[in-house]
This record gives sequence, structure tokens and C-alpha cells, in this order.
Amino acid sequence: MSVRSLRDEETSLWLAVTRDVARLQSKSTVQPAVPFDIAIRLPQSHTLDLHGMTTAAAYAAVLDFIQASRYRYRFVTVVTGVSGSIRQEFPSWIDGMPDVRVEVLPGGGAVRLHFRQATARGSVPIRRRS
Repeated sequence: MSVRSLRDEETSLWLAVTRDVARLQSKSTVQPAVPFDIAIRLPQSHTLDLHGMTTAAAYAAVLDFIQASRYRYRFVTVVTGVSGSIRQEFPSWIDGMPDVRVEVLPGGGAVRLHFRQATARGSVPIRRRS
């Protein structure tokens, strides 16, 4: 990815926007945006379509998509297509993720990934049977 310099109008806009921003102290405590120790309602879903991607590009897109969606959505849908190398490779990409449950949608061309929500310690909650 190449880096470009800001144009004059972009620089003036940036300075205007950041004029009132205070710098954080080096030892300040920053609270997380989402408190994990309380029950929160997350939006239901988001979709990623892998059609037209190479296997390598699809793999990178899936990992980025999961990372970006994990704490924002309860589940996401990934459209892999009914056949092809992406469809064949996809299960191996998800196998190493213990906090993701896979549901194959009717028709077989898409899967829904359900995320287990993290607790305050960052671990996956354990459901005990009564």
C-alpha cells in the first residue's frame, strides 16, 4: 500500500477537525469501547461475498472480516458459492477458531458463522447444564 501526502485542503480540514483534540497522557487508563462483562445486544448479521476472488484474496478477506465482525455482530454470513476452490478450502480456514460455530445455509452456497461472545476475562463463556 502506497502512502501519499495530503493536499492543502485536506491538511486544512485535518487541522480544523483535530484542533480541539487533547493528547492522552502516557499513563492514562482507557476504557474499552464495549464493556465485555455486561450483557449487550449486538446487531444480528453482516455479509461477505467471496465471488470473483482468488483463493488467497478470499482467505485474507475472510480473516479480516471475522476479526472486524467478531465483537460487532452475533453472526455473519459468508457467501462462498456452491462449488469451486474457495468452497472446498473454506472449512479448513475456520477449523482453528474455537469460538466460531459454522452453519451451512440451505443451497450450500453460503455459511453462517455464529460468534460466542467473550466475557470480561476474554474467554468464551462456559454453558453449564442444570
